[in-house]
Amino acid sequence: STQSTWAPSTTKDVNDDDVFSVNSEFTSRRTKVTVPFTTRKEVIDQDEVTTRKKLEDDRRPIIEAAIVRVMKSRKTIEHNILITEVTDLLKNRFNPSPVSIKQRIENLIDREYIERCPADRRRYNYLA
Repeated sequence: STQSTWAPSTTKDVNDDDVFSVNSEFTSRRTKVTVPFTTRKEVIDQDEVTTRKKLEDDRRPIIEAAIVRVMKSRKTIEHNILITEVTDLLKNRFNPSPVSIKQRIENLIDREYIERCPADRRRYNYLA
C-alpha cells in the first residue's frame, strides 16, 4: 500500500508540483476558509502590457485632435497653458499624462501642424 505524508508549507508561494485536496468533512461555525485565487504573473503582465499599448495607440489621435482644436482657436499659446487646456478638454474621457501630450505635440511639429515660436521656444504657433 502507498502511504502519503503531509507537511504544511512554510511559505505562501505555490509551486507547480504542489497538490491540493478538499476535506469535505471539515465543518466549523467560527472558521471561514478562503482559498486564494492564483494566476501566472507572467501571463497577466504580458496581457497588461498589450492592453496598455493598444490603449495608448487608441488615444494618440484623440490627444492630437484636442491639441489641434486648442491651437486652432488660440493660434499661438504657451506650452504649459496648452497642456492644461488639452487636459481640461479630455478630462471627461480620460486623464492624459503631460508626457503623452508632449509626445503628441512633438509629432504634430514633425508633421508641420504646429511650430515652436522662433522668438520664444516655450510657445507654439498653429500652422495648418
